[in-house]
Amino acid sequence: MNDNWAKKLEGYNLLAIYDVMLDISQELNIAVDDFVVIPLLPPVIKFRQLFPGDSSEMRDRYYNTRLKAIKYLHKQGVIKEYDLIEGVDSWENEIKVISNKDSFEKHIKQIKEELESRKKEKPSVGKDSLQQRPVVFISYANVELALADFIKQILMKRVGESIDVFVASRDIPPGDDWQRTMMENKLKNASAIITICSLASKQSGWAWWETGSVWAKGNSVYPLYTNISMNEFGPPLSLVAQGKCYFIKEDLKETLSALFKQLGLKADFALNLEEEGQLEKIKKEYSGAHTSASVEIKYKARKTTGTFHEYSLGLIVENKSTKAFKEIVCELFFPSLYIRDKIWNLPHVHSITPKDHYGYLCLIFDFNGLKEYANQKYRKYLLPGQKLMIFGDGEEAITPLTYEVDDVRYEKIKDYKVWWKVYIDGGAPIEGSIRFEELQQF
Repeated sequence: MNDNWAKKLEGYNLLAIYDVMLDISQELNIAVDDFVVIPLLPPVIKFRQLFPGDSSEMRDRYYNTRLKAIKYLHKQGVIKEYDLIEGVDSWENEIKVISNKDSFEKHIKQIKEELESRKKEKPSVGKDSLQQRPVVFISYANVELALADFIKQILMKRVGESIDVFVASRDIPPGDDWQRTMMENKLKNASAIITICSLASKQSGWAWWETGSVWAKGNSVYPLYTNISMNEFGPPLSLVAQGKCYFIKEDLKETLSALFKQLGLKADFALNLEEEGQLEKIKKEYSGAHTSASVEIKYKARKTTGTFHEYSLGLIVENKSTKAFKEIVCELFFPSLYIRDKIWNLPHVHSITPKDHYGYLCLIFDFNGLKEYANQKYRKYLLPGQKLMIFGDGEEAITPLTYEVDDVRYEKIKDYKVWWKVYIDGGAPIEGSIRFEELQQF
């Protein structure tokens, strides 16, 4: 085995290897034999660079990264054998690893020393003059490409080729390896990142990961919030840097001026009349409530006796526009006293307990979080004139939601309501509410 293999690893991959090795080392420390079992998706995240935000997409990425790290360690002879132990869900999978304790500890020591030596190194400057330009990486959700393009347009008009402004997917030439271009050439070399923060980017998880990658290297982060506040977007990004509002001219100017001051460049960021008009047009499209859709709430009795009722809740979004929706995200706030399932951890729906709404469970649905076969099955309901049943009963419903009322809990039904926020294509939410007593027959 070549002992210099660690030196050939890119920083993110090296950290992923170290992450897995720490888990193996911890278990080997108390193991009787030379085999241990570790989770592929651990309950505690050691390095936020690897898992900067919780979403189904980020979980899948972290899971696959750790699995690749195990396979790489096996290829290098660090571990002798490995075997996948399947759980109920892929995120619950574990892996059995066989390795020699003494030799393994030597390898992990080498990895640790390599990581520490890289922290002390100064970044080298590439020979290509284009690589010497500061890279400004713009992070955004796919449905908000226009927001990223507008920022790039403003920057390029004022400084031209002085910086390399990178908008993921848009700036990757056809046929190029998108991962290598985005990760190795741009994100790895970014001097700063402008993160467009919205509910859509929060749900996708990429904003967390891309921002964390830049911040971890000690470079600057400039968040711009659209249809969500800094507190609503939440940590860790909200703890990293003070954000500004995308649609307020003064905030946008202040953010871009701070960016250029950091890069040692001079430019006038006062928007001209044409740019102000463009900003206002984008603001109307992305910050106004979506008027081309409607939300319907209904319920269905599934079981009723004199003292116990069981219901299914339906939440339906109708497309009243002339074009297909690209993305739908829904936040549903439901009284936790009555909902049957208290914990949701599906690829497309997860639950949180909101601190500022005691007694409620918030279910967050993300259409693009659906697994591929489900995404294809239900995508036809995003077309004009169609109705997407996010929660409901029957074949057309994506997810069943069951709740119960009995003679004991009935006394408190007037204390609660059900309310929702539906975000379409990254726009401002369609909001509504209904008294909980209207969703039962007692």
